Amino acid sequence: MGRSVSYPSGASVAFAYREPEGEYCSNCGHAAAQCDCPPDEQDLCPTDAYVEWEDYVEELREGARDSWPSMRLCSGWIGNEDRILAENAHAYFGVSEYMDLVAVWLVPKDCSALSAHWIKQATPKLLKNFATLQRIGTMSNGVSVFRKIEGKAVTP
Repeated sequence: MGRSVSYPSGASVAFAYREPEGEYCSNCGHAAAQCDCPPDEQDLCPTDAYVEWEDYVEELREGARDSWPSMRLCSGWIGNEDRILAENAHAYFGVSEYMDLVAVWLVPKDCSALSAHWIKQATPKLLKNFATLQRIGTMSNGVSVFRKIEGKAVTP
C-alpha cells in the first residue's frame, strides 16, 4: 500500500503543499530572496525545518481563530499523526503532514447532529482559507493524486 498524509476519520480536509523555504539571512532574519542586506553582509544559512514547521503551525492557529471566532487554542493528538491545534464546543481543528503534503482538518468532537451541522457549515471556509490542492483520486495502491487549485498560492 502507498502512503499519504493522515487525517482523522470523519474529518473535513483541506490539502496543501508546503514548499521548504531554503535559506535565510542570519543578519536580518529574512528568507534569502527577501534579504536586503548588502551582498558582503549577507550570512545565508539553511532554515531550521522544525522552527519553520512551528511557525506554520502558529499561522494555522491564527487562521483558525480568524475563520471561526469560537475556536480556542489547545494542544493534543488524535492517534500518532494528527495534531490538534484548536477547538470549540463542536470540533477540533488540526494538522497532519507527510513530507511536504499537509492536511488541515476539522473533525467533530462527538456524533451529535449539532457537531455534524457545524462541520458542514464550516467546511467551505476551511477549503477557501487553507486548501491549495484538490485531491482528484486515489490509486489502488493507496497513493492519492492531487492538482493545484488555480489562483491559490503555494504556502511557503
